[in-house]
Amino acid sequence: NKKYSFKPAPALAEEQGLTSDEFDDLSDLYIDMSKVFNDMQKCDPLIAGVGGRESLQELDKQVAELEIKMQVQWKFVDRADFDSDEQFQKQCRKWMSYWYQEPHCGCGAMDSADALGTGLRYINLSCPIHGDIYIE
Repeated sequence: NKKYSFKPAPALAEEQGLTSDEFDDLSDLYIDMSKVFNDMQKCDPLIAGVGGRESLQELDKQVAELEIKMQVQWKFVDRADFDSDEQFQKQCRKWMSYWYQEPHCGCGAMDSADALGTGLRYINLSCPIHGDIYIE
């Protein structure tokens, strides 16, 4: 099994004007994201409950929360620039890229990467993580 270990890019941190403390906080978020991905890797997408799709979907929520925190820490987005939390979340969601890289995700990674910034997501309805979440 693949072992995930994400790290922030020091050159980008310098470009964004992050202090060493801000970079350390960002590094902690990357460590947390690595842990979540490694936990996802251990799940069995063929079973429905805990340890399977249910766990994958809960971990997916953690991925989204961490990615929003990362965007803020990177200074890509500032909550104060938005009138509502809904607008803030919508803007952050447009730039999320970890969701289609998650272990066991069967969604269109290349298509979703191409659509980054538009808010479009290419969901495979048979994906054990995202497939049944988006069915209305």
